[in-house]
Order: sequence, then C-alpha cells, then structure tokens
Amino acid sequence: MWGVAFGPGGRRLASRSGDNTIIPWDVSLEFWQARACRIANRNLTEAEWNKFIGPDDLPNSIKQEQSREAQRYKQMSLKEALAEPEKNIIRHALEANGWNRQATAKALAINRTTLFKKMKQYGLYAEAERLGLT
Repeated sequence: MWGVAFGPGGRRLASRSGDNTIIPWDVSLEFWQARACRIANRNLTEAEWNKFIGPDDLPNSIKQEQSREAQRYKQMSLKEALAEPEKNIIRHALEANGWNRQATAKALAINRTTLFKKMKQYGLYAEAERLGLT
C-alpha cells in the first residue's frame, strides 16, 4: 500500500497500491468487527476486539455518531417503545378512513371495541372530540 486517504466525515478510506490501483474501504466499526470475525473464523468477544482496536482508534466522526446514538437511546420496556408507533398507525388509519371507527377497525383488522380502547389510551378519542368527529 503506497497511500491512504480518508473521505469527508472519516467514514470512507481509500488506499493506493504499488500498481496505482485505488481500493475503497468502509471504515465503520461494524465493518471492521465483521471483517475481524471472518478472519478469526468466529465471533470475537468485546474484550478480544478491544485488545486490537478500541474507541480511541476510531475516527472522530464515528465516535461522535456513536455518542449521538447513545444519547438518543432511552431505556424503556417493549410496550413503551411500541406505544408511539401504534398510536401513529391508528391515527393515520383513522385519518385515511375519515375517522370512521368501524372502517378503521376493519382496515386494521382489530375489533371496534379494541380500537375504541386504544383511541382512549392514546388520547385520540379526545382529539376526535376536539375536531368534532365523534
């Protein structure tokens, strides 16, 4: 290898060999971990991985990205994590069906009573009342 260059943001690496061939490399942590595991022909433990490369060896752009992801994560139960997507799905289905609960329940393949309970749970019934749709 005769030359090395990082791309903007530090996520890509290009190397030039003796015959002037340019080789692009992905420098994400996941790529290198997967590559090391393939070379070892088994999954490496975190301790084994950290013996060879640690967080200090990563480009700043990757460290900053991992830090932002860690800050965005909030520990919660699966039920809590699924509540917001479920609420959004129900709201979109209600809007698509003109807030008609019978049509919405049919579209979502749930019982109308279940839909009504979920609307109450997520504050969608109160929203429908404010909009004059009940």
